[in-house]
Amino acid sequence: MCAGVRRLRQTESVLLDDASNFTGEKNAGPNANSLRGYEVIDAIKAQVEASCKATVSCADIVALAARDTVSLLGGPSWTVQLGRRDGLSANLNAANSNLPPPDATLADLLARFSAKGLDVRDVAALSGAHTVGWARCATFRKHIYNDTGASAVDGAFATQVRGKACPSAAGDGNLAPLELRAPAAFDNGYFQDLVARRVLLRSDQELYGSGTGDGATDALVRAYAANASLFAADFAATMVRLGRLALTGKSGEEVRTLRFTARRATRGFITRACVDAQGCDASILPDDTASFTGEKSAGPNTNSLHGYEVIEAIKAQVEASCKATVSCAGIVALAARDAVSLLRGLSWTVQLGRWDGLSANLNVVNANLPLLDATLADLLARFSAKGLDARDLTALSDAHTVGWAQCATFRNHIYNDSSASAVDDAFTVQVRGKACPSAGGDGNVVLLELRAPIAFDNGYFQGLVACRV
Repeated sequence: MCAGVRRLRQTESVLLDDASNFTGEKNAGPNANSLRGYEVIDAIKAQVEASCKATVSCADIVALAARDTVSLLGGPSWTVQLGRRDGLSANLNAANSNLPPPDATLADLLARFSAKGLDVRDVAALSGAHTVGWARCATFRKHIYNDTGASAVDGAFATQVRGKACPSAAGDGNLAPLELRAPAAFDNGYFQDLVARRVLLRSDQELYGSGTGDGATDALVRAYAANASLFAADFAATMVRLGRLALTGKSGEEVRTLRFTARRATRGFITRACVDAQGCDASILPDDTASFTGEKSAGPNTNSLHGYEVIEAIKAQVEASCKATVSCAGIVALAARDAVSLLRGLSWTVQLGRWDGLSANLNVVNANLPLLDATLADLLARFSAKGLDARDLTALSDAHTVGWAQCATFRNHIYNDSSASAVDDAFTVQVRGKACPSAGGDGNVVLLELRAPIAFDNGYFQGLVACRV
């Protein structure tokens, strides 16, 4: 996925297989036996469609997947502008004409990027995507065997690659990592390799020391090689510009594509989903002030709710890249979704656009959040007041398939409850002995679900049936 982020066409047209009225782009010269990850996009699209049908385009999924892949490999992140529409066709000839071949000259690269409204800094920054990924022997054999002068390769590097991956004849499909220093890390090692003449593709080496152009790419390569943060910032900014080269408006597939822009709040709420719904405005995050008491010390939250520092760290990184754009409320919503997904749970489309509230209300939280000994009637009433029904209540309760609880919150249940609220005896003995004595140990914690405590699955409901919660 990362190796494909240099692509200049920002629709999903490369995903389409051949059809009776067009030949797809998967077999275009620069793509054939090289571009991968189609099945990843297919899998994501299937999950999105199951949750939110005919809403998110494949083109947006590709853009988001590229961003998240770079980030997961230690690279930068950026705000993806959504709203792309999926093309209805593909064009093999256009792909062959627009995508640079692996032996492209610097002049050719600059011309192709310029045709898309991208400049020399964009060329250099986007080429840094080759800090990860692989290349086939057939695409770099001439470079490591024949190139001399301004395109010459470091001798030791050439010998190493020839021996390990690319003989002078045969082995066309053999793979070698584009960047040998840290092939699975999105960093500035690619530019250090350019300076050292240790890259596989001639089109890459053209960026440094080729003797053509005005030396602008040479200066950028040296700057990025010396400053990883500069490269990360420029790469992210260029990806945002690249993202604007997208099919929008009324062209393409008639799908209701997400077009939300997350904004930082100045007052109140903005999205209908959050109007009159305390908590959608990230009001849990503010500490106590002279004008209000914060919600962190509300009964159901105190000594229980954690992760504030995670949200603060994410907010700091987002602000550094995209100041005054993404609200804390939006970050909380996205972090909740991604935390569930990382624990092998499902994912869903987060509607962005929340604004951050300017206050908090301890009394409202204490009144709205259910107590730990709440009855079913009480739970149903509280959820109903928010427009949520019994199915919502049951599904959301499964969040307790992960997490911890303090002894003080469940002691009465495991020692005193009987009849319809009784606990499995063996489970009771286990928890009492390990974490919750009849007196003392109020702050001792125990897993909410013992079968698979770090997996977001249906074990919680199995525990309910077995009376082991």
